[in-house]
Amino acid sequence: EWENKKILPKCFDAKNLEARALEGDAHAMHILACSHVNADDDSRDMAVYWYKIAAEDKGYLPAMHALGVLKGRRGDKDYKTFAEQMSKRAAYAGYMPALKRMYRQHQDTPNSLNAKVLQLLHTTTTTGSSFW
Repeated sequence: EWENKKILPKCFDAKNLEARALEGDAHAMHILACSHVNADDDSRDMAVYWYKIAAEDKGYLPAMHALGVLKGRRGDKDYKTFAEQMSKRAAYAGYMPALKRMYRQHQDTPNSLNAKVLQLLHTTTTTGSSFW
């Protein structure tokens, strides 16, 4: 029995979630990764594995953002660089949670990145192209 099934949304059956992920369903990959995030280190490695596939192979914006959020939990410098790049890609693609996070990280330091984030936030909110 899969131990993390209690956190799955009702629309996902724990028995077929991994099968759907293996078939290439990016959302299933993301949900599967989410189920591993707060577990032990080995399970967290599985979360990164599924997030990376969904982000890199499928271009799934929530997975890109999740990699950026997870970067603080891992000590690997190469991973942190990769994760920050993924999070920025999600922000630049207009994924609202990634934009908000990027803005919060840089709101106290006026720079060109913050100006770009503000521009993206404005464009995203005025065009209605946000993901919640």
